[in-house]
Amino acid sequence: MNGKDLGFVYIVDPLELNKSIFFRPLSKNAQYEAPPDKDAPFDYNAKPDKFYFEAETVGSLAPEEVVTMAMKTLVDKLAYVQMQIQEEVDTKEQDNANAWSNY
Repeated sequence: MNGKDLGFVYIVDPLELNKSIFFRPLSKNAQYEAPPDKDAPFDYNAKPDKFYFEAETVGSLAPEEVVTMAMKTLVDKLAYVQMQIQEEVDTKEQDNANAWSNY
């Protein structure tokens, strides 16, 4: 499945700083980035801090609404995962406390 099938395209590196992997023309999002120092070595520890994407709809909802709803859904799902992990930790701590109280 490619980005066209899903209705979106995800580009991690709009300035194509990592030329050793592949080369493509600069994306239109490169205009929002400072040009890289051509002599600087590639930073393998760099963390992405910007993400560019386009959202299109068929008109019943504005793209901004779709993205906002998607972000809310993501936050809700992550909160649920966090709650489940905390419940698991609490259960294990309680089991450990009960095990020690039996001695």
